[in-house]
Amino acid sequence: MSDAIRKARRVSIVAGLMGCHRSTVFRMLEDGRLEGYLIGHTLYVYVDSVKKYQLENDSVAHGMFERRKS
Repeated sequence: MSDAIRKARRVSIVAGLMGCHRSTVFRMLEDGRLEGYLIGHTLYVYVDSVKKYQLENDSVAHGMFERRKS
């Protein structure tokens, strides 16, 4: 993204929301299925890359980052 601020979440949060193990998220970052960055010893995953992955793979967890309307 150009000048827009991209939202990101820690690997452990993404793993919980996707219903998988943290090591799975690490592998997905390593092989390029997800995008993220490292600050110190903490890896963060871009929320938009998770949404893109879900759309491309018809994930059951589709929309997990969307705000729920009350």
